[in-house]
Amino acid sequence: MTDRKRKIRKPRAAQEAAELRRRSDTVKVDELLPRLRSRAGDVKQEVDPIVSPQVVWYRLLKLTNLMGRPFFTRFAQQYELSINDWRVVTTLASMPEAASHELCQVTGMHPMNVSRSVATLRKQGRVSERTDPTNRRRKILSLTDKGWEVYNHGVPQVRRMAQFLFSSMSPLEVEFFDRLVDLLVDRLEEVDLESDMFVGELPESDTVAD
Repeated sequence: MTDRKRKIRKPRAAQEAAELRRRSDTVKVDELLPRLRSRAGDVKQEVDPIVSPQVVWYRLLKLTNLMGRPFFTRFAQQYELSINDWRVVTTLASMPEAASHELCQVTGMHPMNVSRSVATLRKQGRVSERTDPTNRRRKILSLTDKGWEVYNHGVPQVRRMAQFLFSSMSPLEVEFFDRLVDLLVDRLEEVDLESDMFVGELPESDTVAD
């Protein structure tokens, strides 16, 4: 096989994905995902250049930034909310009640950011806090009527964004993407994200003499 043919030949994983995209959406994602993951070695051998994980990482960051941009046009200013405040509101709306550390687990947010958002929302009267009668050390958080009002105003905007974003994808592709996101989340939840493995040693900052 010539080098030219090798360059234009699609890897088997890409061929399978394209074929399944053309087929009916009755194809089960559980059948697709293991096969594509098992072809990873073939893809690495046949595709040149390989898409760098770091490049994909930055594209994911861009995606999240673009998704959040409409939030800051009107809604955030009108209701004096940060994106983290909104995440706390939506999470509490999906749970009857929760403690701060439980919000961290569900959202993946840093405890400091959750604490700041909870303090802001309590000051705004959108979140209430009470002591758990079975555990005096546990503070239970829940949305107030004002909190539910903000949530109900924000949900339609989220729904419009979601419908627009995924309208170009088939139901199978949406389900497949959902499973990929689950894989990434599970992977990160298996480790300590604040360990030296990810943070490393930061360079010493320059100090200015008095």
